[in-house]
Amino acid sequence: GSGYSGFVAAATHGTWGTAKLLAATQMSALSCPAAGNCVAGGQSSTGTKGAAIFPEVGSRWGKPTVFGNGNDGVGNADVSALSCSAASTCGAALSLPNGNEAGPIAYLTTEG
Repeated sequence: GSGYSGFVAAATHGTWGTAKLLAATQMSALSCPAAGNCVAGGQSSTGTKGAAIFPEVGSRWGKPTVFGNGNDGVGNADVSALSCSAASTCGAALSLPNGNEAGPIAYLTTEG
């Protein structure tokens, strides 16, 4: 197929762990404000493409929030940048099909 698979892996004391498949997503950004608390983003490659943002809280990856997949009037968006100042506070910039940036948008994860 023509889809992508998004994987993440963590290193502990210089040793890489097993990669985890998050979803059919081409990953393009990662921000980790603390160990075990990260946010990964990219473009979903299934159905109507959109910018997918995955939270990791307490070393557990959650389900993605998807923006710009046609449901909000914009399709084929991608994550071009992520920055997290804390495990529950992130900002993201999205790329739109015509090359313009849409952002920053606020993205909040919740703990527990």
